[in-house]
Amino acid sequence: MPHPRERYSLSWFNKKLAFQRVVLVQGARQCGKSFFLRDIFAKKHPESIYVTLDQPSERKFASDNPESFIEKLKLSKPVMIDEAQKVPSLFDAVKFVVDQDPRPGQFVLAGSTEFSIKSNIREALTGRAATLRMFPLTMGEARQIPPVKIRLFPTKTTPTNIDRAELMRHLKRGGMPGMFFIHGQAERAELMADWIQLTTQRDIQQLPGSKKDPSLASDILQQVATLEEPTVSSLAKTLRVSARKINSHVDALLTLFALVGLPPSRFGTGKPRLYLCDVGFASFLGASFKRQLETLYLQELMAYQSCFEPNSINHLSFYRTSKGSLIDFVFQDAKSGYHCVKIHDRESINQLDIRILLSLAKKLDKPASLICAAGVRRPQRLEGVAVVPWEAVCG
Repeated sequence: MPHPRERYSLSWFNKKLAFQRVVLVQGARQCGKSFFLRDIFAKKHPESIYVTLDQPSERKFASDNPESFIEKLKLSKPVMIDEAQKVPSLFDAVKFVVDQDPRPGQFVLAGSTEFSIKSNIREALTGRAATLRMFPLTMGEARQIPPVKIRLFPTKTTPTNIDRAELMRHLKRGGMPGMFFIHGQAERAELMADWIQLTTQRDIQQLPGSKKDPSLASDILQQVATLEEPTVSSLAKTLRVSARKINSHVDALLTLFALVGLPPSRFGTGKPRLYLCDVGFASFLGASFKRQLETLYLQELMAYQSCFEPNSINHLSFYRTSKGSLIDFVFQDAKSGYHCVKIHDRESINQLDIRILLSLAKKLDKPASLICAAGVRRPQRLEGVAVVPWEAVCG
């Protein structure tokens, strides 16, 4: 059992529970949802109740009698139902209850798939629910550092709270709580292999629609880790499978949160790029150092957005020129404007990266920051670009 870590999302979760009738908690399997609800939140709120539909008897009763299942629990507040996607009819039963009684904080529905038609869930609880997307542990959560919002928008003066060695360890371990705390490399690798096997052989088969090929799903995860340009078309070409078949498997893996898609910026070209849900898996499957850094930074960005304000980061994308030059991340901070981040995988500074950032800046309306993350030891400023250490953006 993982050592408890406070999650940055706890304050947001409490806030939404105080105003919304239902809170939906979603995220990849083993990212910490159950532990968060059962061992962190529930222990501070003894009036709540936690049930999981992983338990066969609970799942059968809920499936056969969704309204009675809800009735027997609803005196507790909140009622937390884990793996709720396994009984889609519960969403209709919850809707009926909260429509009759609009008080906030009644239900928490958690699961490791999107709550949508892709999971046979037709009731979206629109207007009745807030959604919390959970991610693997951030570096700050892993080290129990108070959240520093500015870290995702670093400047020359931004301090670093971690050192290079800690960053390197996190790239290998990742942030999945059940794996992060395992010190033995062989044991941790075995757990990662088990996660991939369960995701591709069991979880993906439980989604509605046509059956998926477990071997192809596993190959897709492998190639997403190692391809320089991880898109549906490049996967189809590399694996010699039709783009339509690749797309259906990718869509299923996105539904399971095993993959994350990053769209192209409207200022550039390209197709959506794919990333694994945790940097530990990327490292385990042989991702390059640069790809590991990109994966970790994307995790930190998305976790920041989920933990604080859903609209704090807008239009998260990548930028590619017509000649193929790449800026890894472009997004808008709701308060200050565009941020452009180029991840460089060497300790020396590549002047071409500086020029690409400056070229994009001309297309934007007063970008808030131009950032090049490299293996430098001290922050510096070159031609308006903040050159910062890797650990300044990823930690």
